Amino acid sequence: MRAADRVKLWNKIRAKLKVEFERMGLTTCEVCGGTFGLSFAHRYKRRFIHDEEELATVALLCQRHHE
Repeated sequence: MRAADRVKLWNKIRAKLKVEFERMGLTTCEVCGGTFGLSFAHRYKRRFIHDEEELATVALLCQRHHE
C-alpha cells in the first residue's frame, strides 16, 4: 500500500474513532485525564502499520504521554 493510500485510510479511521470515543465519553487522556494536545496513539509507528485493524487499535493520550 502506498503512503498516500495509508494516509487516506488513517484519516477515514480517525474520523470514525473520534465519533466512537466521544460516544463512549472518552474525551481526556486515558493515563492522566489531561486535555492538552490529545491524539490517538498506536502501539507502533503508523508507517509500520499495514493492517486496518491494527491502525484502529489506539489509545487517546495527551501530548505528555504520547511519546
